[in-house]
Amino acid sequence: MRVFVLPDEDPLHVAFTKDRLGLFPYQLRGVWDRQVFSGTVQAPTRVADESEMIRRVAAAPGAVGYARSALRDPRVHTLEVR
Repeated sequence: MRVFVLPDEDPLHVAFTKDRLGLFPYQLRGVWDRQVFSGTVQAPTRVADESEMIRRVAAAPGAVGYARSALRDPRVHTLEVR
């Protein structure tokens, strides 16, 4: 599975990590870093913006990412997180 994330300072990334995951971006990065160091996962791929996120998720079967609902793409299956 490929995981795509926005940069730590992106407002959507900040909102997603704080509101949905209950973490600050630096905490999430620390979790990823520990898992990558242990060899259990691949590091997420950082993308520049939501448009690139949608393009990259659409092009990689099994990939996951996040974006605002207004940016939905018919090639990408979406799930609403509440």
